[in-house]
Amino acid sequence: MRQDISGKSQLLQRASGASIAVATLAIIALPASVHAEEVASAEVTASTDGGGNRLNDIVVTAQRREENVQDTPVSVNAFDAEALQARGVTSALQLTQVDPSLNISFNADTAYPFIRGIGNIAAGVIGNEASVGTYIDNVYYGRLFSALLDLGDVEHVEVLKGPQGTLFGRNTSGGAIQIFTKDPGQQKEFEAAVGYGNYNTISGRLYAAMPITDTLSWSVAAGGHDQRSGWGHSLVDGSDVYLGSAVSVRTKFIFEPSASTKFKLIGYYAYSNDDFGNVHDVLGGTYTASVPYSGTGTPVTVPSLADLGGFYDARQISTETPEGNTMRTWGASLEFDQDAGFGQFVSITAFRDSLGHAKNQVATAIPGYISLPITTTDRQFSQEWQIKSQPHSPIKWIAGLYYFHYHSGYNPYELAGTYVDGLTGVPGSYISVTGLQTINSYAGFAQTSAPITKSTNFTLGARYSIDDLSGYGEQTLTIPGSGTYDAQPSGVDNPYTNSKTFHSFTWRAALDQHLGRDIMGYGSVSRGFKAGTYNTAGLVAPPAKPEIVTAYELGLKSELFDRRLRLNAALFLNNIKDPQVQTAIQVGDVIAIGLTNAEKAQTKGVEFSGELLAAKGLTLRASAVYLDAVFKSFTTAPVYTGAFEPGTTLTGPTYVDRSGARMVLAPKWRITGGLNYKTYTDIGEFVVDVNAAYTSRFFWTIQNVASQKPTTLVDGTLSFTPASLDNVTFKLWGKNLTNVQYNGWVQESAFPNGTGGYQRQAAAPRTFGGEVAVKF
Repeated sequence: MRQDISGKSQLLQRASGASIAVATLAIIALPASVHAEEVASAEVTASTDGGGNRLNDIVVTAQRREENVQDTPVSVNAFDAEALQARGVTSALQLTQVDPSLNISFNADTAYPFIRGIGNIAAGVIGNEASVGTYIDNVYYGRLFSALLDLGDVEHVEVLKGPQGTLFGRNTSGGAIQIFTKDPGQQKEFEAAVGYGNYNTISGRLYAAMPITDTLSWSVAAGGHDQRSGWGHSLVDGSDVYLGSAVSVRTKFIFEPSASTKFKLIGYYAYSNDDFGNVHDVLGGTYTASVPYSGTGTPVTVPSLADLGGFYDARQISTETPEGNTMRTWGASLEFDQDAGFGQFVSITAFRDSLGHAKNQVATAIPGYISLPITTTDRQFSQEWQIKSQPHSPIKWIAGLYYFHYHSGYNPYELAGTYVDGLTGVPGSYISVTGLQTINSYAGFAQTSAPITKSTNFTLGARYSIDDLSGYGEQTLTIPGSGTYDAQPSGVDNPYTNSKTFHSFTWRAALDQHLGRDIMGYGSVSRGFKAGTYNTAGLVAPPAKPEIVTAYELGLKSELFDRRLRLNAALFLNNIKDPQVQTAIQVGDVIAIGLTNAEKAQTKGVEFSGELLAAKGLTLRASAVYLDAVFKSFTTAPVYTGAFEPGTTLTGPTYVDRSGARMVLAPKWRITGGLNYKTYTDIGEFVVDVNAAYTSRFFWTIQNVASQKPTTLVDGTLSFTPASLDNVTFKLWGKNLTNVQYNGWVQESAFPNGTGGYQRQAAAPRTFGGEVAVKF
């Protein structure tokens, strides 16, 4: 019997010329955009042709130095603020519309990106880091909350392909997304916008910057939205579902006491409250139990609301037992840059603290059958030191140290409702599950690039990492009037503690060859890893093993017709050892989402991108990715059956060989294309942007039965800036203009008595609105 579990919880809280020729022929047949593989910092600069007769230069610091992306042997897609605003991209979650290599799953108010098929959708496991790392102003974020991904004050964004195993921040196996926000300077700036959209959605953003002294400048950025009408309704009581609000604030101070010294201090706060990350229904074509039963006979099952015309409705949400997620996060960072003469020194210090509360239930049309109130904790601290060569040094080099501390998990979550009452015979009974994970990661890294000839360069880099993990898990059953009892599975200590240390050596080598002034080919091989992690939603076992990726890439970058046409291509192959895969796991009386390891997987394919300045003011763009992503060896895959026939529910798991199965969220084809047209008239400037994104069918689960149908999404914006009022812009926008119905997230969950099933949430229907922005 256990009456107090808080003490120990509080204690833990302290390739070849021939290949290049093939790629050249391929990009002539099908255009593609700008690509990358090491974490990069990019900005789009003004065209060297003041008349706008050439495509803009794209400058990146993918190797921690500024250089034109066309001369860089890495693979990155870069977007500046103007391009993102023109395409209506207001959140990093929407980058999938403009980069076909990127796919993002969103669940429990958390985003999990995939790049080139590498990633996992276990967003419900607090402490699980994404295979694709995300950085905001040079700081790595272990968990991506939606309110943090607002792009209201963005300067530029990069999507980086392939493992990040050498230069930057936390080591990741799939790639990285890097977001840079505006820095204040010696000029005053002010920009504000207010908007209104369908579903009674109000939005706004503000950015103000000003110099305080000759050496000190300051800025503040704020933004948010409030959607007051839902996309659908609850079948229980008719209340609105799919609605919520978010707000974020960021402030910066830039202090430059001399030409060789710079300090950048950033503070931020974000808050969100919504039900977008909750279960609303089950996947179309499947069934789930609607009435709990005593354990004998067949459960009564009902079909998905998507099959009954209620795609955006919910069986499981009501005002009587409200669902929703609230998330509060805040943090700060300090970056120090010093010119040391022989090189440049950089220090980046950051911390973040987050607290989340979620209310979920698992019961079809029976409010209160299984309720899941959840409290999550998420704290991190990081420190990075770099010393690197001067910008114009003939041999480029960098070395550094990195430390990352991450404490996260459930503190606790509870399983309650009439289901638990039925187990004990006492109303008000509940099961409490605590699962906490602490990571201390240490790394040292170095990389150098040197010319072999005037047109050939060789790059070599390496990183050694040590990850110390510790886990704490406790599960108790509380019966009112009786006491608190051990509820861990048989044979598991309560509390359960475990620790594990992982060592990893990762590296990168690249060779680039300039075949002319505007054509460059490159080849690279690199290795990266995603750290091991515990299943914190019931922490009763050692952690999943690290996911290790060895990546090979051949690329070609070219600019033709006096830089009016840019064509790039890349061939890639990723061999994955111990890929981390989402599964449903049972921990005592609790069913949770967790991670398991397959033995081997592989993703391979080709990317193309192209941009054409077709006429004055008119730019055409297109990009495509073909991806073959399969498990090469997965001999003990946890597979669930049922729910696809009337009268059946999801059961399992059974362990079978799924070698050869398609990986999840890995469509064979993703194609994007669009146009941007800017014209000046006597009455003012008009800007039109249209973008379309096609995604072929993909699977949500490893048994390859729950899938997402092919979808094509079309977005568009129209902006007008009057000649007589050139600091005011009026914008109309629309997303998913053809009103395609598709899912934003699906997972399997075998909750008691068949009340789980293939749970889902819908992605956004057609949305549209307008905005007025003023700028000084």
